[in-house]
Amino acid sequence: METSIRGLFKTITVTESLISFSKNSGKVLLEIPFSLVTNFIFVEGTTFKYGYFTVCTSDGAGYGVDHGKSASDKNSITFNSTCNDQFKLLYSRLLNEVELKSVEDLMPKGEHNMDKNLSELASPHLGLSHPVKICLNCGEILLEQAQRCPKCGEKGEGLRVIDSEDSHQKQTLREAAKHDGKKGFWQRTIEEGREINRQKEAAKIAQPKPLSKKERIKENKSNGIACCPKCGSTSISADKKGFGVGKAIVGANITTQIPGAGIIGAVAGNIGAKKVIVTCLNCGHQWKV
Repeated sequence: METSIRGLFKTITVTESLISFSKNSGKVLLEIPFSLVTNFIFVEGTTFKYGYFTVCTSDGAGYGVDHGKSASDKNSITFNSTCNDQFKLLYSRLLNEVELKSVEDLMPKGEHNMDKNLSELASPHLGLSHPVKICLNCGEILLEQAQRCPKCGEKGEGLRVIDSEDSHQKQTLREAAKHDGKKGFWQRTIEEGREINRQKEAAKIAQPKPLSKKERIKENKSNGIACCPKCGSTSISADKKGFGVGKAIVGANITTQIPGAGIIGAVAGNIGAKKVIVTCLNCGHQWKV
């Protein structure tokens, strides 16, 4: 039974024998017989990202498709999140239609058949050279369309494109990768994470621990610094209790920061005759001296 689902830019149609992609105007862009289909990739859309459905084929097409280029990839169709259920049903149905294979399953299993098998996958003309990728980390030979090494996770500049017939370059790069003691992608990721955590812990240890109130008061006393006996603050002021205008030399109320241990001299006038009230400007605590 034929099924057609409309996406944002294309329509995908599934019949008993093939899968086809066409423009929403009706022009057919690609027809894929079920005999060439190896897998399907389905990613749901969200409020912020479109979803996409990709048909993977035996030539390696489709496996490297991601959200960023799915709209233009010939094997893929992009859709709005409101169409998630339709494409999910299509995906569930198609999973039972083919013998699923990953890109790793398409790779040759033995050294002797490697070049031949890659030629069969990448080119319809056997015996002709064609591009392949080699992982510089582990030496794995990959399809040209591969975006990441399935063995160690290496990607980007860690995958180099070479000619399948260039045996010398292939051998040189594979031997260099195997004997350099390089670590796999996931191993490097784990170790980098551990190093970041170690640096964070070291930074915590290096920071001086703030003094408690008791420790701050004790330190101030040992250094001869006047401070509040309650909170340890050195921001304090002194006023002479009952210090009248007639007795003042400088003013009726003299307030000052106490820089040293002695607070005598903080209040002008007959300081010995009256009590001095000291106030902590940090917590408001008062005491007599």
